[in-house]
Amino acid sequence: MAFSGAALFAIVALICVGGLAGSDWMLELYQFEGCEYSAQVRRKMSEWGIDCILRNVSKDKSERGRLKRLSGHNETPTLVDSSCGVIIAGDDKKIIEHLRRYHRSKMRGVATECNEVLEQPSDGSMT
Repeated sequence: MAFSGAALFAIVALICVGGLAGSDWMLELYQFEGCEYSAQVRRKMSEWGIDCILRNVSKDKSERGRLKRLSGHNETPTLVDSSCGVIIAGDDKKIIEHLRRYHRSKMRGVATECNEVLEQPSDGSMT
């Protein structure tokens, strides 16, 4: 079976955002391999069967412009949860708690909605 370029793009886009799996949420984890805190988050996600897009960043914090623009911080790990509208930067414990609360239960078939704002710092950026 052959697909046109546009059809193939649409299929890939559906898979990347979870459209074929029936998922309406997407998680992105900004991390680098040598970061022990990023490793702790990855281990929990693996243990709980939570999928995400891994965004590898440089070990050099001065080369993390995209992460800084996105979150206002350049620390890893940083989780972007589009279903909740939440960005949690540089705090593995908060990230793991968020995943446990909102996404571990989704993977088990018990949806927990993201109806509350976790925390917002005084500078107005999301945490």
